[in-house]
Amino acid sequence: MKLSYDWLKDFIDLQDTNISDLADKLTMHAFEVEDIEATREAIDAKVVLGKIEKIDPHPNADKLQVTQTNVGDQVLQIVCGASNIQVGQLVPVALKGAQVTDRKTGDKFLIKDSKIRAVESFGMLCSAEELGFDKTKIEEILAKQGDGIYILADSNKALGTSIEEVLALKSDYVLEVGARSNRGDALSVCGQAREIAAILEKQLIKAKDKDFSAHKNLTTIKPAIESDCDVFFTLAIKNIQIKESPQWLKDRIEAMGVNSINNIVDISNYVLLERGQPMHFYDMNKLQGDTLTVRKASSSEKIVTLEEKEHQLDETNLVIADAQGPVSLAGVMGGLNSAINDATTDVLIEVAVFSPSVVRKSSRSAGVESESKRRYERGVDKAQAKSALLKAVELILDLASTADTKVGEILMAGSDTVAMQVISLDEKQVEKLLGIKIDKKQIIDILARLEIQLLKESGSSLEFSIPSFRQNDITREIDLIEEIGRLYGFNNIPTQRPAQSIFVSKDSVSQYVQTCQNIRDVFKAYGYSEVRLSSLIGDSVASLDQRSIDTISKQVLKPIAMDNPLSIEHSSLRRSLIPGLIQAASRNYSYQKNKDIKLFEIGKIYGYSKDSVSSCDDCLEVNKISGIFVQNEKKWTNKKEACLAENFYILKSVIENLYSDADFFSIDQEQHNLLHPGISARVKYQGKEIGLIAKLHPNIQKEWDLPDETYVFELEFPKAKKIKFKAISNTPSILRDITVDSKLDLETTSIINLIKKNTNKTLKEIKVSALFVREQGNLDLENNKSTTLTLTWQDDTQTLLGEDIDANIEQLKGLLEKELKVTFRA
Repeated sequence: MKLSYDWLKDFIDLQDTNISDLADKLTMHAFEVEDIEATREAIDAKVVLGKIEKIDPHPNADKLQVTQTNVGDQVLQIVCGASNIQVGQLVPVALKGAQVTDRKTGDKFLIKDSKIRAVESFGMLCSAEELGFDKTKIEEILAKQGDGIYILADSNKALGTSIEEVLALKSDYVLEVGARSNRGDALSVCGQAREIAAILEKQLIKAKDKDFSAHKNLTTIKPAIESDCDVFFTLAIKNIQIKESPQWLKDRIEAMGVNSINNIVDISNYVLLERGQPMHFYDMNKLQGDTLTVRKASSSEKIVTLEEKEHQLDETNLVIADAQGPVSLAGVMGGLNSAINDATTDVLIEVAVFSPSVVRKSSRSAGVESESKRRYERGVDKAQAKSALLKAVELILDLASTADTKVGEILMAGSDTVAMQVISLDEKQVEKLLGIKIDKKQIIDILARLEIQLLKESGSSLEFSIPSFRQNDITREIDLIEEIGRLYGFNNIPTQRPAQSIFVSKDSVSQYVQTCQNIRDVFKAYGYSEVRLSSLIGDSVASLDQRSIDTISKQVLKPIAMDNPLSIEHSSLRRSLIPGLIQAASRNYSYQKNKDIKLFEIGKIYGYSKDSVSSCDDCLEVNKISGIFVQNEKKWTNKKEACLAENFYILKSVIENLYSDADFFSIDQEQHNLLHPGISARVKYQGKEIGLIAKLHPNIQKEWDLPDETYVFELEFPKAKKIKFKAISNTPSILRDITVDSKLDLETTSIINLIKKNTNKTLKEIKVSALFVREQGNLDLENNKSTTLTLTWQDDTQTLLGEDIDANIEQLKGLLEKELKVTFRA
């Protein structure tokens, strides 16, 4: 969330704490500050308030004028080219030495005394652009005044006062603070102020509710609860004035990333940001009936939300409805049919606290996100709801009231009472878990800073009451110990060595860990980087996941859907590692297209093994290893053309380093749209199919913006052995080529396997060096495919004789002719 440093000062004294120190302390105490940004650049102090007392035409230029401008202690002659200036106007004046913004380039430039067309000028009258205002502010001023010098409103400030002071401009800093899923209380200025006060050991300045006189006989609309709502307040205010918000209110909400709309809408956003309590304002005259009800929607109902989108509702949606139907998607967004506009005179304020899980499901079902939903799903403190309502009333009476404004009674359905929550803490457990002894008094003081009060003390046992705003996340003893640790400062806990050294033998390390390390060694040697991707997938890769499981798995795996996913991109468990790797490679390739991408992952896949699921035993959790290789597009200047599927064989060699005796077989192409129709293979090991290696299908490459040379593989988790190195043989090798003529349907692997089985260990390598298929006109020949194999023999202890090799080749040819019906060239 965004957090205004200036706004924090309403609740805590930060005079002795600069912004950098505050960010460091917040980060070290569990709320990471990701960024600090100034809301605007300060205007130079030498830009002051001036008053034009005289204007004369320039003697040497028709479009220039010579002004006499009073800046308090002197009257300066200043040449000006703007046409909108008049005698008596208050204007910003940049004195000699001031730095202002060039309206064309945006760069800073220094004001000097100068001569303009032979007339001396001692300063400059400034436009809005030259003061360095942001684009929105400049457009606002130009819409009102037109182009030219920024004409200031009447001011009680003395001439010569800095423009910053005249305009009551404040430079603010905005901290980008990381939100926590279980800390809804911290998504507000008040909540963060509580944390900072505890960290800095300072007193929190608590806001006091202001009372107001309620008109008990004012016509209003009552609240009612049917479902999933703890407390629901309504309050009517009549005869208000919709207008532009004052600058201080605009500055505050815009610093927190919220655009100003009008005074009433801005007030609701102000209270949301300050107190963390969402609320909604209705145009009371657009509501039907005398009751607003929190209930579940029906499947026949629709609502058009403030973002002007129509949503079909169902029973998962929680709504607030009047007599005609839904007027708000409860906890998420209001409806357009009852929205505030410039003609609104009477408003009804709704303040409620809804069930977090119901709001989350309702928001996801409707596909609507909002700041209100973000807070409700983390938990909102119902004990503070009425206080937030009173703050909104106070602001409306200050900023939108008229002589006839009337405020009605506060009406409530449900209860805002929070039961006391008590948690016991054993002092000894603090020392055991944090590894350091903290004095009991210090423990009590630390928790008191968080408004966690001691109720009872008995020996080492302590009982504490938990404040209402922390009851969602502090529920156990371990939660209290965590709070003690972070406020004490984890960086203050000394580093300690174990009492004695613990030696773990290599044999005691699990086989799984050893195998993982061996796999990593292999991939590192080939230049691959390991990735660890989320096991949860969503809509963006759902199609890839289905294609992958259809292609890879011989066993039908049904997807495991999450009951309560955090987002649509984390809605089910993956059934293959390939989709995540394709997505990761696509993102990396989009950032840098001039580098090859080599990624691998060791991870788990999941799925139901049966159509009907009766227990967790029907769920499979399987270790897999997968990889992707993406070769960047080669420039046309490259001289060497890549061989056909050269990268396929490079990736194949990686697999052979994991499974030294792996066999590769072609895949039936008609059934798959994930793999390239001609460059793919299934991998078998010891007679069992363990995965596949393939080039990606061109359609997949196009869909994910990947280049042509993109290859993937996925295998069962291998029982890899640590690679052992041996000395290079010092005996010569003997190479022989044989060309085998065979039928088209005879696979080359069948020839190679037969040769391997019928020769001795001195045959070190069999390599396919050429493949030729005769043209259609010659297909009447019995054997129309020619495969040239290069065979390499070598003995590590002695030099082989050529005569022995030749005899072995003749023996192999005879065997191949007999078993596979092949022929050989003369």
